[in-house]
Amino acid sequence: MLEAVGDIRVFMDADNSTKIDEIAKFLPFFEKGFDVVVGSRRIKGAHVPKEQGGLREFLGWAFRTVVHIIVPVGVTDTQCGFKAMTGSSAQQIFPKQTIFRWAFDVEILALARRAKLKIAEVPITWVNDSASHVKLSGMINMLLEVLTVRWNLLTRKY
Repeated sequence: MLEAVGDIRVFMDADNSTKIDEIAKFLPFFEKGFDVVVGSRRIKGAHVPKEQGGLREFLGWAFRTVVHIIVPVGVTDTQCGFKAMTGSSAQQIFPKQTIFRWAFDVEILALARRAKLKIAEVPITWVNDSASHVKLSGMINMLLEVLTVRWNLLTRKY
C-alpha cells in the first residue's frame, strides 16, 4: 500500500472471492469524504451465494466476537479481504503496521480508528473459495496477533 500510487488504493484477497468490480460500490463513499471503505459479508445487502462450512462459520463468528471485545474497530467484518482507502490514509496507516500475517486487517482498522479516520462498511458480493482453509494453529495465531494489537494500543506503541 505504501508503494501504490493514486488517490484510492485497494487490497483484496488472492483467492478473488470478491471481484474487483465491487469497487464501484465504494466510490460514492469516498466522494462523501470517507477515508477507509471496508467490504462486508455480514451486513444487510451483502450477497454470499456460497456459504462456508459450519465449522468455518463458527470459527469466524468466534473470531469476530473476540475482535469486538478486545479491539473494537467499529466494523462488523474485519476479515473480509476487500478494502480500500485514500492514498493519504494509506500513507498515514501503513508505516505504523507491525502485523503482517493473520490479523493485519484488525491492526490496519485499529490504526485508522486511532487516527480518527472516517470508516465505512459496504455490503459486497463474496463467493467462498472451498479450497481456502484456516487451521487451528492459524486461529491461535490470529488470537495472539489481536492481543498484540490491543497491547500496542494500550502501551501507545502506535
